[in-house]
Amino acid sequence: MLCSTEMASVVQWLDRIRHTWRAFGTRATALFLCDRILARTIHLDVETIVWLDENAVRSGPEQAPAFEFRFLSAEEVESFARCPEYNLTLDHAERIRRGRDFCYAALAQDGRLAAYGWYAIEQIEGEHCAGADLQLPDGVAYMYKGFTHPDFRGARLHGAAMGGALRELGTLGVTSLISIVHWANHASLRSCRRLGYVPIGHVVTWKVRGPRHIHAPKPDRVHGARFGGYCLTTPVRERAHA
Repeated sequence: MLCSTEMASVVQWLDRIRHTWRAFGTRATALFLCDRILARTIHLDVETIVWLDENAVRSGPEQAPAFEFRFLSAEEVESFARCPEYNLTLDHAERIRRGRDFCYAALAQDGRLAAYGWYAIEQIEGEHCAGADLQLPDGVAYMYKGFTHPDFRGARLHGAAMGGALRELGTLGVTSLISIVHWANHASLRSCRRLGYVPIGHVVTWKVRGPRHIHAPKPDRVHGARFGGYCLTTPVRERAHA
């Protein structure tokens, strides 16, 4: 017989399958199951690379007056990092001070952090990009670490914030965004499509024996973005979108 922990895990799995089928259909459910099986057997991870040009941004929901959309300062990030619910650390504030990373946020009227996304120019470490270091061409920013507080989910803040961030990053010469989304994260992929993102390739990592391997598109297939490393010795630590 299954113990209580195992039973809870089975129930959670069934809930995920049921939710995926109801929200996204049979094909998405089959992909979810395939992904889970391959992740357990060969540690497979597939990330969809998505691209957004500023002239392709589709008008989303109006930015609700209950929220203020803007970039956060390093000091503000330090302050929010004191609250574990925001999933931030003091290291994130240092990233802003180095001048290549920016945090665009939606702030509620009571000052709470409702949602945010991080954006990098020039380059990003592999720990934020499926294990592959990424060199960015001029005019392109990499979006990673998207977050929406549970109290504000359902308000489509993630898409509204991405559109606002791209417009604001225009002052730095940024005209396009690139990001990765797990291929079975149908909710995030749908949010990206609503905004105007288009898929342009995949980053695939796996491990059978020995080091972890990675395959990514060549730069000429992903608008000049250069994914580094085709054989990894460390595991993937963080996906861009949860």
